[in-house]
Amino acid sequence: MQMVIWDSALSSLAQDSLFFKEVKSLLDEKFRRKFLWSTAYESPPDWSYLEPGLLRRSLIRSSVFRVSGFGAEEYTHALDSNCLGRDRLQWSKLGIRALNSAELVYNERDYIYYPSVDPGTLWNFHCHYKKDKPVPAFELGYDACYLMVNFYQSVSMHWSSLHTNLGSKPPSINKYKVMMWLSTLAYADEAEMSIIQTLISFYIIPEMGTIQVPQTLPRQTSDGYNCKKSAIESIVMSSCHSIDESPEANIVRDLRSESAEDFQTHKISLFRRHRAAAIDEFTNVIMNMRPCRAPTMTRYDGLVAVSQYVDVQKALIFASALFECWYDNKCFFEYLTEIETMLGRVKEIQTLLGMTCQDIGPTGSWRPWRVKHAQPILTRGLISVDYTLPSLAPFHVPFSGTDLTDFVLRGNRSEESMAQLSTIQNAMQQDVEHLVDCFQRPLEKNPVSSWKC
Repeated sequence: MQMVIWDSALSSLAQDSLFFKEVKSLLDEKFRRKFLWSTAYESPPDWSYLEPGLLRRSLIRSSVFRVSGFGAEEYTHALDSNCLGRDRLQWSKLGIRALNSAELVYNERDYIYYPSVDPGTLWNFHCHYKKDKPVPAFELGYDACYLMVNFYQSVSMHWSSLHTNLGSKPPSINKYKVMMWLSTLAYADEAEMSIIQTLISFYIIPEMGTIQVPQTLPRQTSDGYNCKKSAIESIVMSSCHSIDESPEANIVRDLRSESAEDFQTHKISLFRRHRAAAIDEFTNVIMNMRPCRAPTMTRYDGLVAVSQYVDVQKALIFASALFECWYDNKCFFEYLTEIETMLGRVKEIQTLLGMTCQDIGPTGSWRPWRVKHAQPILTRGLISVDYTLPSLAPFHVPFSGTDLTDFVLRGNRSEESMAQLSTIQNAMQQDVEHLVDCFQRPLEKNPVSSWKC
């Protein structure tokens, strides 16, 4: 982004780009000859605040408003880039995705264009974006940065609020802003259409508003949504008492029949066997408490025996953190399953938007007489905005804006230029004649006199 620093204490000419360029060239020449005045050498100014490329661009851009000798000579085509406008790619994969998204939001019909997603896909989407990363700010509407920056981190973070707001359609949620926002996301190179279509379904399918949205998002998605016995067993094992706090600490050695070494080996073996049995039993007890947000200990017959080897309260405290994570994740996965079930009931239709322009011809050729035109939809007495999305876009002139500028504004009347202008005129005339023919054919069946306004 270009930023201009303006000093109100200086005159406008002193801050002109051309003046700065001349001053800098004089100083650069002076410092190149520093060997002539080495005893009085001064360091060059700090030019770090200046971006030479932006200065050159500014001079080229403003040269069309200047006269010769005062900046007009800076005009050049040498640095121009051939850019194809995004509105020229309506039949590309990106354009079709954006148009599909806009059409679904605008018409609010109960169908979808892409296969519904399974809960695993939605779950993996939320697992991919960590919740501890900074979330970029965004708002519903068009912003070109949505095409360049991956904003699905924000979508994942604000998923619950998006579902609630898109489903309830409050006055602050403008339909056209929603349409522009989702279409922009769909036009991006790395668009995830399954996620975008799910967001669209929140807005167009009333039944989506009946789904209970979880209050909390999954935090540790890597832990999954099912209780893992190995994780519980690890917690219980870390909460075990030492051998000195176990009943085996009170065993007395038989001095007549066993040595000190045999006694110690027997004691440790007995402790490990009893501890393993207690760990296995208490792990099963905790596993049987699921699904719940926090396990609570109730009296059971083996509690006293288990507590001799396991610190029950300590194990429950550590297990509660895992149970809370698993429970929230399980509720969220069940919520995603409801979304998938609801989308599965919606009719999926094949989009025709990608099949109406099959005969454009090879790259570089433009044959409007081969292109299949969409028949206009006529109603009685009026044409409304409803037909801006179903109708196909008009053809574009097969020449760049720079060519047309050279032909028309510069008065270029060479034989080559006139021949190209004639080609443009003929192509556009054929296009107009075809469109007129498309409109007249239905009108013959429905004369104006029969319309009722």
